Order: sequence, then C-alpha cells, then structure tokens
Amino acid sequence: MFISIRSLLACADSSSALWGHLHDLSFVRGEDGRPIFRTGNSAVIFKVTYRNQTWKMKCYVRPKRNLRAIYRENFFPKELCIPDIMGRRVDVVLEPWVEGETLNKAIATAVATGDRTRLAELASSFDALALRLLQGEWAHGDLKPENIIVNEQGIHLIDFDAIYRPGFEPEDCNEIGTLNFQHPARGRRFDKSIDDYPIALISTALHALAVEPSLYDRYPTDDALLIELRSAVEGCDKALSEIKQIFTERGMTTHYRIAQLLHSAEAPLSGVRGLLKRVCRK
Repeated sequence: MFISIRSLLACADSSSALWGHLHDLSFVRGEDGRPIFRTGNSAVIFKVTYRNQTWKMKCYVRPKRNLRAIYRENFFPKELCIPDIMGRRVDVVLEPWVEGETLNKAIATAVATGDRTRLAELASSFDALALRLLQGEWAHGDLKPENIIVNEQGIHLIDFDAIYRPGFEPEDCNEIGTLNFQHPARGRRFDKSIDDYPIALISTALHALAVEPSLYDRYPTDDALLIELRSAVEGCDKALSEIKQIFTERGMTTHYRIAQLLHSAEAPLSGVRGLLKRVCRK
C-alpha cells in the first residue's frame, strides 16, 4: 500500500486529522503558515511538538519491517488515518529533534572559508563517533553526512531506519543505505560490519579536506564526498590517489592505511576499528 505525499500534507494541514494516540501533537509551521516538512525515501518528515518536546515525526508512505524493533516506544503503528474513501492508516515514528546543521553543510561552509581548523575538528569528532559505533553492537546502516547533525554539543546521528541490531536477519533489512556511501559489494548483506566502508570513506575525506580544502571543488560529486566508490574499489579514483599522496607527504601513516582500505573488493573492512583507535589516541 502506497500513501501519497499529497494526502499526508493534507492531513498535516487539517485541524480534523484523525490520530490514534498523538492527539496533543502540534505541527511546527514556517513563515508561510504551512507545516515544516521534508520528504525521505519512504516517509514524509515533519517537525512537531508533543508533550513539551520538539520531535521529528516520520509518516511512512509505505510499510517497513522492523520499525517497532528499531524505535520501540516511539513507534506508533497505524497512527494517522488518511481521510479518503479507503480510510487507510499510516505508521508513525517520533525521534527527538536535533538542532544544528548537517555534516555536509558544515563541510561546505568550512571549505568556503578555507577553515582548516574547523575541518580538522569535524574530522576528529567524526572519528570519535565512528569508533563508538564500531565498538558497539549495532550499526547505523545509512551512514552519510546528511544523516549526521553538527551543533555546539558535537555531532549526532539521525535517521535509523536502516539500523542493524543483534538478532536482526537479512530479511529484516529495510534498505541498503545510500549507494555513494556503501561498498558496491554490500548487496543485501546485513550485519555489524555495514558501517565499515562509509566510516573509512568519510574519515578519509574529512582529514584530506582539513589538509587541502581545494579538493572539495576539484572533485565535485553528486550526493557523495570526493571519492567515487566503484572507481576506488577498482583502484582508479583520481581523488583517492591524490588523497593518499597528501597523506604520504604529510607522514599521516594511519590515515593512509584507512584510505587504502577503500580499495578493498570485500565490503567488511578488516582492521578499520584498530586504525581508528590509533587516530583517536593522537
């Protein structure tokens, strides 16, 4: 069953929306008076207030497996009724709203001003976050700059629909992440190692930009970060070649070894956690 985005927006803009439990929810509205929203791959996402807290509310346009296991008490099945002839109901998830800007926007701002110090801070913060992920029992599943929020308190993950938790099976995989941040050989593999490749990619790109911000403009990519993954795996990506040369010249041995992992023909990256430990100790 597919729910149209137009139907969801009509519900959000209606004072007579039919809720199951979230009766006291209020939509945060923009200057035009319309609810603030954006569209994702499988949901329409609104900024709302509920019980004196600001939330990100995801209304799913199509059913997804494992939402209860992922979001637990913040999952509301068949919560919103679409006022059409079929009376269809929509699954809803609430996530705490995290103020700040996405990592990709923070990178673009720092690059535009040539702020190497800020880029180095972003790289270090990302490495610390990535190491905590690798040392834990779960994986995010769709790790990319757009799903990382930067604010004064640090950097924070958002959007957990593709998460892996212990006990999940391959058939529990809702999505395989964003292609430009997932190893080309990942396929339907769904286990603890699915964050290995994007972690190595983002860390490599951030540290390279902290040394040479001009890489950002010289290697523009659509929905990616400097490096084209298939070319990297095939050993012919120009950006990655230049980055490794930069790391060699600067004596950044550990960063070079992480960058070298991006050539791996296999999706799990052996040794990435140990290398990140060494980076974070410096």
